[in-house]
Order: sequence, then C-alpha cells, then structure tokens
Amino acid sequence: QSTWGRILQLAMLSRLVALFVLCSVVSSSHPFHFGATIDPSNVKGFTQEMMNRIHVQLVKGETEYTAFVKPDGSFSFDQLESGSYMLHIHSLDFVFAQFRVDVQKRDGTVRLFPGSTNGNLKEPFFFKPLGPTQYFHKREGFSLNFLLANPMMLMMGFSMLMMFIMPKMMENIDPEEMKKVRAEMNQSPLNKLMSQS
Repeated sequence: QSTWGRILQLAMLSRLVALFVLCSVVSSSHPFHFGATIDPSNVKGFTQEMMNRIHVQLVKGETEYTAFVKPDGSFSFDQLESGSYMLHIHSLDFVFAQFRVDVQKRDGTVRLFPGSTNGNLKEPFFFKPLGPTQYFHKREGFSLNFLLANPMMLMMGFSMLMMFIMPKMMENIDPEEMKKVRAEMNQSPLNKLMSQS
C-alpha cells in the first residue's frame, strides 16, 4: 500500500511539474506589437482634421483590431497574436492601398506585403495616400460609341434604312413576279385571319 501511495504521489508530482512548465511557457510568450505612420507628404492641402478622420484596422478571420491615428500620423497595435492580418486604412478624404501583415511566431518580427505581391516592405513602415476619395463620377459627354452599342438605336437605324431601300427594291421587281407575291400574300392564313377580324 505504501509503494502504491508513493507511485501515485510521484505521478501527481510529475503532472504538477508539467503543468507549471506549460504555464511558464505560455506566460513568457508575450503578445506582439506592430506600429507604422501615415505620411501625407505627397498630398497638397492635407490638414490635421483629415488626419483625425483616419482609423486603421487589422483583420484576421473574424478578429478585428482597431487603432486611431495620432496627430503625428503614427498608430500602433499591441497584444497581437502571431499570424497573417489584412491592414485596412479607412479615410473619408483619401484612398490607401491594402497590405498583408505577417507577424512571425518565433520573434514577433513583422513583415509587410503590399496587396498580393511578394515583395515585403522594410521597417519603419510609412503609408502614403494613393489619391483623394472620389464619391461622384464625372458625367460622360455625347459618344457615338454609346449610340452604336444601344440595341434600340440599332433597330431604329435598320428600320430607317429599310424604309429607303425597300421602295427601290420593289421598283426593280418584274410586274408578273409582283402579282404572284401579292396573290401568295392574299392566300396566306395570316392574311385571312386579319381580314376576318
């Protein structure tokens, strides 16, 4: 009985040691950090109010992290887990490119990929606007291609063409052939139905 008791004590002790080691490993793996800066130097007339209307999102599956941009253009994300994220920069005034952010599991190194390309950007990361946001499209002027691509206009053009061509074609038909055509038209069932109605 004492031998079995010691074996059980050793088994419990080994489980407690394994649990302690696991907890220490989990606690030592600190969450990672990612930071960057909005650089509006390529935009004329950029104001601080425009900077205040920018916020940034990191999306990984259904998990979203949001950061607001500081007055100097910097923003940061803390408590990040390792993995791949999509970076979205939202602005009412300007359009920004999308980026893929990879946080390495080993050391928390951040790699940044513009869109779906393979070339990664180096730290420090700066994001410049692609251009102003356009909420309205310019109205297109008159275009001949638009008329030619419209089926209704094509049907109208064909009808007008037939109005001019048909009389000339009728003049060239032999009178006897014309009589035969009219006789066949009068004997057609469609013509009989029309006359009965």
